[in-house]
Amino acid sequence: YVYLPSLIVTLIILIYATISTASYVRKVEQKAQRWKAKTTSVLTSTSSSSSPSSSPMPLTRTKQVATQGILYVVAFFLSQSVPILVTMFGLYDRVQYFGFHVYAAIVFPLQGFLNLLIFVR
Repeated sequence: YVYLPSLIVTLIILIYATISTASYVRKVEQKAQRWKAKTTSVLTSTSSSSSPSSSPMPLTRTKQVATQGILYVVAFFLSQSVPILVTMFGLYDRVQYFGFHVYAAIVFPLQGFLNLLIFVR
């Protein structure tokens, strides 16, 4: 049970970092939209009398960053939770579960591969 608080704290930090990164990207994207709208309105008002379309563009970067951040957290949780559970069961029960060890031996090194898949997607 020693590792459970550290796992929870790590998960909370990862979720906070993901949310704050997505929030920052959203703010930057909204500023860019406002700047583009101002620039477009100035250019169209000087060249013609028609008003520019005021339909807001979708916040695609925000959605991409949020999705990628969530996928990184899921990949971390999938690869790190099983080895931590193996350690917790070994300390608490003094029983070694062979299936958990095999799963942990397969999944733990795959974190880098999962991160690669998320990065390249």
